[in-house]
Amino acid sequence: SVVDGAAGHKSISGVEVVHGAINDGDTVAVVCPSGYTGGVNLTCSGGSVVPETGSACYAHCPNGLVDLGSGALVRHGASIHGEHTTAPCPGGFTGSIRLLCSDGNTSAVDCPDAECSCRSTEATVPSGGGILVPTLTVP
Repeated sequence: SVVDGAAGHKSISGVEVVHGAINDGDTVAVVCPSGYTGGVNLTCSGGSVVPETGSACYAHCPNGLVDLGSGALVRHGASIHGEHTTAPCPGGFTGSIRLLCSDGNTSAVDCPDAECSCRSTEATVPSGGGILVPTLTVP
């Protein structure tokens, strides 16, 4: 006899997704809950509901702070998983930093151009001459 999967909830990497009844052997696409992006395909096999390999719901990133090291913190807004954003540099620096939201965590990423780096507002003169303008680099 054919066993079908009843409607219910399925935890995918700690995220609860809701699905309707699934006929044995069928695969259905399920929408990730609010605050997440991605796609989940569920297959019913012998009465068990199983996610397809690679199916995932990724968390959006809340407002917060990113530590650039040396105590330098950059405040950022909320963003969606996979989205690149920029944030202004912390006090004492000018410019902006490029950020990436990855499954609920925001981190600074390398930038292909010099426009997204933090330059100190205080240049110093080294003992050998010239001018040194400290910059913050992405860890």
